[in-house]
Amino acid sequence: MYFSTGNDGPCAVSEPYAVSLIALRTTDLTLVGYWHVPAAQQGADSDFGATATLFSATINGAQRLLVGAANKNGYYYTFDRTNLAAGPLWRTQVANTGDCPQCGDGSISPSAWDGATLYVAGGATIINGASCSGSVRSLNPANGAVRWARCLQGSNLGRCWAR
Repeated sequence: MYFSTGNDGPCAVSEPYAVSLIALRTTDLTLVGYWHVPAAQQGADSDFGATATLFSATINGAQRLLVGAANKNGYYYTFDRTNLAAGPLWRTQVANTGDCPQCGDGSISPSAWDGATLYVAGGATIINGASCSGSVRSLNPANGAVRWARCLQGSNLGRCWAR
């Protein structure tokens, strides 16, 4: 089982699994591994706000089982499912880095996998020189290269809807 975690809390003790991607054994929920976002890549609110997505890709001629998740820091991180601790195989920036996802910074959107292509959404970004309120990108699952990117516009993108 794979899941992402949020920010450190107000506890006085260290929280080593905050701002991490974690793998647990489903039979007994023991920790299999985890990766913590390095401090240099974190902001005031740059935890994972999206669920992890399982997918696969052929890398260097071998089929690899992968897991990825978007972070509020604007990056999408991808890992080998068998060794999260080794760190990301690749990361791709999908949104501007910032500390306000509700204002359009970073990404809190889960990705989608159709068996061949990884689709990742993000907040405010620049695509082909145009400022976008949000975006959707098609990524090569083997290396994170952008296949195509669509700029999304609108005054309510990345904002809370009032009712």
